[in-house]
Amino acid sequence: MAATRFVRTTVRRATILVVLFSLTSCAFEPSITPIAWPTVGQQPLSGTPLVPQPSPIPIAPTPSPQPPEPEPFHGWEDLDCGALRGGDDRFGYCGIPGTDTYYVWGPCQGPCPEGSYPGVELWVVSDSTDLRDYMMLVDQRDDAREDRNQGLLAGGFVGGLDILGAVIGFAPACIVGTTFTLGTSCIGYFALVGAATTGAGIEIARGIHGMGEFNRLTDALPGYFFGIPHEAP
Repeated sequence: MAATRFVRTTVRRATILVVLFSLTSCAFEPSITPIAWPTVGQQPLSGTPLVPQPSPIPIAPTPSPQPPEPEPFHGWEDLDCGALRGGDDRFGYCGIPGTDTYYVWGPCQGPCPEGSYPGVELWVVSDSTDLRDYMMLVDQRDDAREDRNQGLLAGGFVGGLDILGAVIGFAPACIVGTTFTLGTSCIGYFALVGAATTGAGIEIARGIHGMGEFNRLTDALPGYFFGIPHEAP
């Protein structure tokens, strides 16, 4: 039995040695075929391809809105005035309804203060001697302006009609046939033309005098205006 076990053990060991020798003596050659992967070019990070974009069209900047131009002052027409009023857009006055005070206005003496009307100082004043003097001169200036306008207008109109009538009426009134005749009609013609000329001259003189008074009072009024005790409206 022992001999048999010895033989089997020896055979098994010899077989193992043969197998080990065979494995170590053989050269291992791998037969692996490499996989051909397709080459992909460089791609942008985003999904949209990069293409040249058109330049934006320049847009002119929208101009900022300008403040509206201030309205010119029209005198007592722009104010809440009572029945007592006078003057124009330069010098004037008016009573404030329901009070014993008045609006007065005049051109700025220096740089105009902040106000609603460019170039005009508007004050609220109480009754005083200085105020009454100012109001009197404003009324005289209004009369002078009326004399100036009506005198020059009426004088120019009458004078124009006089010249036209003199040219047209001379021949029928003073010429008979081809001879100048100083008859009744011709005398009447000269009287009428002379009266019209005199009337036109009087009106024109009235207009010229009114113009001179208007300018004189306009120059005098600033001194009276700035002498009125006042407070800001």
